[in-house]
Amino acid sequence: MQEAVSKKSVVASIIAFLVILLLVYYGALQQEKALQSTPVDTVEDISTTITIDVASQGDKLVIEDESEWLVSHIEYPSLNTEIKDWILAKSRDFEVMAKDDHESMSIFANENPDLGMSAWKYEWNASYTLTENSNYLSYVYTVYSFTGGAHGALVYDPYIIDKKTGARVESLDELYTQSVHVFLQDFSRNDLRKQFARKQIPVGMLQEDVFREGTTADSVNYSVFWFDGDALVVHFSDYQIGPHALGQYDVSIPLSQLERFKKER
Repeated sequence: MQEAVSKKSVVASIIAFLVILLLVYYGALQQEKALQSTPVDTVEDISTTITIDVASQGDKLVIEDESEWLVSHIEYPSLNTEIKDWILAKSRDFEVMAKDDHESMSIFANENPDLGMSAWKYEWNASYTLTENSNYLSYVYTVYSFTGGAHGALVYDPYIIDKKTGARVESLDELYTQSVHVFLQDFSRNDLRKQFARKQIPVGMLQEDVFREGTTADSVNYSVFWFDGDALVVHFSDYQIGPHALGQYDVSIPLSQLERFKKER
């Protein structure tokens, strides 16, 4: 009789053990499904919660990221790993700076409570538009960053791909002879003055020495550019040709006028 009871106990224990195993396996399965079904990843540590959203907009992927020290928005084409790596590396560099600055600000605020200050979040927004012609794809990135102060900074940072070779084009010197810069200087100065006149920019805002220096025939002044249809677009950045209040400007140059400066492809 005791032997029968003992056998029944062993069988019951084995069944209970198998049921527990099945429950654990089912729970793990459900957790894996949940992780696969959502694009949101939440990572927690002692100091903060970081939330990252990844969404798809056609061939464009968008990352929304918020931490204790940074709010960021990053876009990149889903099928181009080179551009993805390039823009994410820039974003990581900015995030490292934001975290270091936030920690320094927090320490300073804690040591000086009478000032009533606290650390603030930085902002980083990297978005792009795509323009092209028969030879080039231009991913025209605009990168807005805010680290405090009266206003943020807006920088144009195009990523241009030669359709024939698949290589990145980083300078007009790769495509045109050096003499193109003199042409760009004269064309841009004339076009910019017309834009100033149309906008009725006050004379007191125009700084001739800054304007001439920012448009002189130097490859650095014409390093921000992209292709849009039958035109080369050259961008003049904040403070390049005048004060911040003057703004940023684009000059569109017909490619037909640049034919004589082209290098052989």
